[in-house]
Amino acid sequence: MKLLILCLVCLFVSIEANTNICYSCNSGWESCRGDGIQASAISQNLVGTTGTCMTDICYVRRDINGIVYRGCLDEIAGMGTYGIPGTTSIRAQIGSMTSGCIDVTGDAAASISRICVCKTNLCNIFALS
Repeated sequence: MKLLILCLVCLFVSIEANTNICYSCNSGWESCRGDGIQASAISQNLVGTTGTCMTDICYVRRDINGIVYRGCLDEIAGMGTYGIPGTTSIRAQIGSMTSGCIDVTGDAAASISRICVCKTNLCNIFALS
């Protein structure tokens, strides 16, 4: 019985561990400009969100064409599937960072020039610095 209760507690903790969601959009939308998401866009539900973010880390990134994207860091791992180079090295460059920005280097810089991350619910509202 004690083992069953312990397992249920562990299950509850693991479910609760990843609760953040992130804004998901790009600067092609007026409501998701590169200089930050406007409060009016949020209040009018003009900005999409991700499902539960398993890494709990949201991002704002700029591609080499200047387009700004917002989403969950989970998506970066899957980007290689779509032919975007260097996604593994982006994750390595971010490492254990949970807030802050980096200029992307190496093969990943062929597609992404800068990425900022944050680790709270809907935190990727800010302008890309």
